[in-house]
Amino acid sequence: MALALWLSLGGFLDGAGVVAAPAAAPAAIPQKIFTFWETPPWPPSVQRSIDTWRKQNPEWQIQVLTPSTLREALDDEALDFVASPAALAMRRLGATHFSDLVRVEVLAQHGGLWLDATVALTQPVNTWIGRDNRGEECLEGFDLDFEQLEAKSVNLRRSANWTEHFVRGRLALRSGDPEAERMPETWAFAVQPKCFVAMAWREAQRRLVRDPRGYVEALSEASEGLPSSYRKWLPHLGGSFSLWQAATHNPSRVHFRPAEDWAFRHLDYMPAPWALGPPLPLDYMTDYAGGPVFGLARPHEVYPSSVGPLMKLRRLDRCALDAIIAFRSYVKDSPLVQIYELPLEPRWWPSRSVGEAMAAFEANHCGTTDVFLQVTFAVMRKTCEVIFFFNDHPSLTLALGLTFVRLCKFYLSRGRKRKDGLKEG
Repeated sequence: MALALWLSLGGFLDGAGVVAAPAAAPAAIPQKIFTFWETPPWPPSVQRSIDTWRKQNPEWQIQVLTPSTLREALDDEALDFVASPAALAMRRLGATHFSDLVRVEVLAQHGGLWLDATVALTQPVNTWIGRDNRGEECLEGFDLDFEQLEAKSVNLRRSANWTEHFVRGRLALRSGDPEAERMPETWAFAVQPKCFVAMAWREAQRRLVRDPRGYVEALSEASEGLPSSYRKWLPHLGGSFSLWQAATHNPSRVHFRPAEDWAFRHLDYMPAPWALGPPLPLDYMTDYAGGPVFGLARPHEVYPSSVGPLMKLRRLDRCALDAIIAFRSYVKDSPLVQIYELPLEPRWWPSRSVGEAMAAFEANHCGTTDVFLQVTFAVMRKTCEVIFFFNDHPSLTLALGLTFVRLCKFYLSRGRKRKDGLKEG
């Protein structure tokens, strides 16, 4: 396979088996957006994120892949690999790992743009695709300083060092350190057709998956020497490591932008409105449950947020957004409403008190397996669904209210007549 790739593309294989690219003329990125979701139905955060793609890029074709639709996007060779025992063993590690296989297989074959289903767009993709391109790159994406990410991490349930993390430094990630060793991310990247780097990335990924020692062990050995702040995320970021291998041997053919400035700008977040007074207990509760997303749900004057052209939702962010939508714990002039075009808040619904408390309570227990909590959250959501239904249909609510009043009057008058008849008798 490696020899055939070398002969057909004119590249070479180094000692690590990574293909380096020959010079090639740039080509246009196909106007196709691919993503993958393992099992429907989509959570609200996913549906709303994909809606932003359509809103910002109406001329782009969007294809949401599932395990049952891969045959429409992959050739026979790629399908055989995805269905191989080694790939199925990787799939058992989780949907994220299987998605790592799918994204590189699809884009190496077709080109286009990959977006994780939890990426929201606030501007058209042409604000970054092709921007500052030197003309040689065939793969564009984002990278991240993982050492800074580790330094900014804090266990908000246990740490008392709030001043250091939120008031002085905040949770914002900065991209200004020129000495930082940055690693690529794979939740958003654009690929030209027949991109040599994408094919090298695919080969590096396949080699790890097919390793007889198993994917996790092979990945652990191959990543030795990389910063521990990055390795701690493996094997979750296995696809990122394979891309790093391909990009390292083809530096002139890739263009990575700092994710801190483009997709994580909303993390420049202070948990409580300190300028307006002391923090409330609610602020502490929301801040370790997707706090930046709760901040985006507040009014502009309370949370002067800055959001980049795209916004990558982390796991807690996604849980927070799903809960915020379910309990409508946002206000109409908040950035979140503008980004996701959320329905207007109920006029009488206390979104900043009751709504946010309910949403924070659920987001704080994201992914819980506790049956009691699962039932509690289901009851809370169903109750709010009924409340919001009547709020969204005022005419029906008024009609039902009048009908109820008339029925009450009818039965009251009927009861009086019966009582009067008994007295006369």
